[in-house]
Amino acid sequence: MQGQITNLGNQIQNEPSSTSQNYSESNLEEIRRNNSDIQERIGNIQSAVQSNQTQINNITNNELPPIQTQITNLQENLSPLVKEHKHLIEEIKELESQIKCLNKFNKKLESFDIYQYSEKPQNHFKKCQTCQQWKNCINSEFKTTFYPVVKK
Repeated sequence: MQGQITNLGNQIQNEPSSTSQNYSESNLEEIRRNNSDIQERIGNIQSAVQSNQTQINNITNNELPPIQTQITNLQENLSPLVKEHKHLIEEIKELESQIKCLNKFNKKLESFDIYQYSEKPQNHFKKCQTCQQWKNCINSEFKTTFYPVVKK
C-alpha cells in the first residue's frame, strides 16, 4: 500500500502546474479533477492502512494475550500428565515383569502336588513384591522348602 501511495504522490508531482501556458483551461480543469481523484484515493488508502493497523493492534493487545495464556495453561496442565504417563509406562513394565515371573513360578508349581502340604506354596511368596524378589523367593523357597520334600 505504501508503494501505491508513493506512486500516486509522484503522479501528482509530475502533473504540470496550472500556470502552464501550454494547457488550455479545459485541460487544466481535467488535471485538477485527476489530482483531486488521486488525492482522494490516497486518502482512502491511508484510511484503509489505519483501519488495518487498528485491527492488528486490537488483535495483538486484546485477543492474543488470552490465547497465549490458554496455551501456557495447557502446557502447565500437560506437564504432570506426561510425567504420570511415563510413570504408568514404567509401572506397566514392572507389572509385566512380575507376571512373567509368576508364570514361571506357576510352571514350577504345576510339577508339585501342592495339596499334600499343610501350607500351600503360594503363601511362601506373598512377601515378594518386585520381580527380582519373586525370582529370589522362587529360587530359595524351591531349593529349601519344596524341592527337598518332593525329592524324598
